Amino acid sequence: MKRTLGCLWLVLVVLVCHAPAARAANVLVPGEYATLQAAADAALSGDQIVVAPGTYLDSVVVVGKALSFIAPGGPDVTIVDGEGVRQPFVFTDNATGVVEGFTVVNGTGSQGGAVYSYHSNVTVRNCTLRGNRASNGGAVAASYAATITLEDSRVIGNTAEFGGGGYADTGSVNATRTLFEGNQATYGGALATGSWCGSVSANLCVVKDNAATALGGGFLGGGGGEMCRSHVIVTGTLVSGNTAGDGGAIGSWNASVELVASTVVGNRATTGGGVLYASATTPFRLRGSILWDNGDGSIIGGPTYQTSQYAPWPGYNDIVGSIVPLDVPTGFPGDASNRTGDPLFVDAANGNYRLLPGSPAVDTAPLLADWPATPVVDLDGVARPLGAAPEMGAYELSDAVPPVTSAIASGSLGKAGWYVGPVAVALDATDNIAVREIVFSLDGAPETVIPGASANVAVTTDGVHSLVFHAVDTSSNPEATRSIALKVDQTAPVPAAPVFAGTAGSNGWFRSSVALTLSAADATSGVASLRWSINGGAVQSASVATRTLTVSQQGTTTVAWSALDIAGSVAAGATAAVKIDTVVPTVAMSVSPTTIKANGKLQAVRVTASATDATSGVATFVIRVTDRNGVLVGTVVPGGTIQLMGTRNQRYTFTATATDAAGNVRTVTTTVSVQ
Repeated sequence: MKRTLGCLWLVLVVLVCHAPAARAANVLVPGEYATLQAAADAALSGDQIVVAPGTYLDSVVVVGKALSFIAPGGPDVTIVDGEGVRQPFVFTDNATGVVEGFTVVNGTGSQGGAVYSYHSNVTVRNCTLRGNRASNGGAVAASYAATITLEDSRVIGNTAEFGGGGYADTGSVNATRTLFEGNQATYGGALATGSWCGSVSANLCVVKDNAATALGGGFLGGGGGEMCRSHVIVTGTLVSGNTAGDGGAIGSWNASVELVASTVVGNRATTGGGVLYASATTPFRLRGSILWDNGDGSIIGGPTYQTSQYAPWPGYNDIVGSIVPLDVPTGFPGDASNRTGDPLFVDAANGNYRLLPGSPAVDTAPLLADWPATPVVDLDGVARPLGAAPEMGAYELSDAVPPVTSAIASGSLGKAGWYVGPVAVALDATDNIAVREIVFSLDGAPETVIPGASANVAVTTDGVHSLVFHAVDTSSNPEATRSIALKVDQTAPVPAAPVFAGTAGSNGWFRSSVALTLSAADATSGVASLRWSINGGAVQSASVATRTLTVSQQGTTTVAWSALDIAGSVAAGATAAVKIDTVVPTVAMSVSPTTIKANGKLQAVRVTASATDATSGVATFVIRVTDRNGVLVGTVVPGGTIQLMGTRNQRYTFTATATDAAGNVRTVTTTVSVQ
């Protein structure tokens, strides 16, 4: 017995060891499961939940699993809407998650209106988080040793008390190549930490036009002490146009602030610190950055802020402004590496903070290997450094980058991509330095050169046009030639004369069924369909340029018709009248008397006759009288009399012939004998 049990155990072990390993599966929404939660409940750790394009009024909580929510169609067509009552994505209890390719709107929660990570690790990639709200972290929040990583995403128009875009408390929110725009909070318009061991970072990001009513228009470091300090880390990032009561760009309550290789411009604080408003114990590292146009007052300030504490101090920066309480115009005493000159932006008025040749920020910020290091690329993705050293700020002075031109056509758009009126094409070019000219050619014509970064092209004739264009920057770098096709059809289709086929009668009438052929022509986009109605009835249509209708109804049939071209223009209406009368007239005739005497005398005979035609009407009605040899004796009108000779053995024939307007003929005869 023991030997048998031992063998069975060995077989079981062998089977288990050789069982195929479970592989990650794709779980489909809505193909297999109608909701995200149903899919998450059914999925195994490691599975991908693949979500088809659509709008989902939905939310999901992932507990302790590793799940990826993937929307292959992308954020433009895959939307999760919290409707102001749900928190769309929640990961908790050591979960690992990916949220990729979604737009998440109208989410709400106490922590993280769109995405919340509690003791979990979540990556949000290529997503748009818009219009969400929470107490902490209007868009995302991470707490209790949690992380949220934002990659290539857009965080727009979210609201919270702390961290309009994102919030970290004993956790971290780390953003790379992400836009934070128009987010609002009381503290930390874009990103904020809590008061204990939180961290937020922005690397190669754009943080613009966010607002905090109290502190930190862009970022808030929420506090902590030396035992567990919170951190704000900004590298290679453009921080512009943010506003706050204090600290237009950054506010800190004892949190450490690292600002490296970034451009900080146009931020405003109502009270103090256009760039940074900090407590007395805020460690601050400022390296390789540009601080410019951040208000008329102090750019760095605080009620008890001391610049001598918490080294290392800033170096290799271009600083326009002052600090308090020192109020030293050069910015920071004792560091000759700092600059105070105009950084020479390409077009600051229109938000282009790239550098012009000759800028004092060029080749003046040595690579930093210590933490946080200078990014290896700039905000445009250009490798750093291109010269002897990196530039100050978020952008390298790169003249190897050609301009990029956008072409936007405007006009009255019909169907199938055709315009039904003149088209205006706006060509607008951008460049990391500046655009010298735009070059274009329409339909193979000689090239037109327009100085500057904008050009307008008018297309006014029908046809399929080709617009070829490119831009050249001030360093003579040409853009690769691009082209767009413009289809213009301003002319409606033209109906052809209708064609009738049938047995023709008289006066435009037919004495048979009629084949009526309708057609139209359009020289540019072509005829898409014909539309017609019969005697004011329902409109019918067919996707053809020619259509033959069979009309057999007696009387006059009116066919109204028009044509639609592929561009969507409708032809002027036309009508065709089809007149059909296939029925002969109705004729009745009687004579009195029917016999006259053979007395050799003239005798009167009265004729009673009628002819009717219900369709085309009687055109002619003739009554002829002939003798037995067919010789015409005379004619008589209905109700009239005729004198006939009473010749023995004679016989008179009365022939009544009615012809209608269509040419149909009916003949009736009767006789009068002589006795």
